[in-house]
Amino acid sequence: HGLVAFASSMDIAGPITRSVKDSALLFNVMHGQDPKDQTSVPSDDVSLDQIEQYSVKGKRIGVLRELLESKDVDEEISQAVRSVMDFYERSGAVVEMVDMSLLDHAVAIYYVLSSAEASSNLARYDGVRYGFRAEGCRNPDELYTKTRSEGFGLEVKRRILLGNYVLSSEHFEDCFRQAERAREMMRREFSHAFSKYDLLLSPVSATTAPHKGKAAADPLASYLSDLCTVPASLAGIPAISVPCGQSRSGMPIGVQLMADRFGEQEILGAARVLEREYYSETEIAGKGASSDGRI
Repeated sequence: HGLVAFASSMDIAGPITRSVKDSALLFNVMHGQDPKDQTSVPSDDVSLDQIEQYSVKGKRIGVLRELLESKDVDEEISQAVRSVMDFYERSGAVVEMVDMSLLDHAVAIYYVLSSAEASSNLARYDGVRYGFRAEGCRNPDELYTKTRSEGFGLEVKRRILLGNYVLSSEHFEDCFRQAERAREMMRREFSHAFSKYDLLLSPVSATTAPHKGKAAADPLASYLSDLCTVPASLAGIPAISVPCGQSRSGMPIGVQLMADRFGEQEILGAARVLEREYYSETEIAGKGASSDGRI
């Protein structure tokens, strides 16, 4: 509740927290079935005790080669992820490279499907029923046009236009249906991978965060920043981002852990193991925190 629907088949509310424990606590509050949310499903709480006691010894971890070795991923990020791989191996896990041919097409699949769903979800914001309403309109057509022109930002308009394009009768089969088929194939690839591995690992982002005012002006370049995270959304699996160091310029670098559907206990446990290696309990609690975590 309180969120604007974007791409209903992929939308998820993901908490940003200081620690793995806080993520687990929030997950236990947020998860489960809601009669007012048709995209929700029944699920179980995660155990904080099991997260603390989790060991990667004997676990099988697959590393997504297409993401780690992508030409778009900075060398500093690749090195940080490889350090995480080495740590998990020293801790007793079996770490192997995994090939998934469709990962190279994940961004294209995601933007076709998400834009199509967004154009449908955002059609309700027309100034009639709720939301922003433009002033001084003389007829319904002018109301719709001015409300959507003034109320939506440039990127939202871009997504709506792309969504309407792929849903048009001329492009529905070639664009939207093809993307749906490719998504299903990707789901099967992930399902096959999880028949062999307990966890999958990859970078979170191809680059570190840009400095203020330095974000990519080219929309296509900014879309590529989603290279590493959209596969989990397309496959419908849980994923977590864990800090694993900094770049030479002092910007944070993260690693992504993914598990099979309803595998939140697994990724939180593996994330906690990594968190203990990279950060002291004082750093996790935060500057000025007391021993029980209160500020």
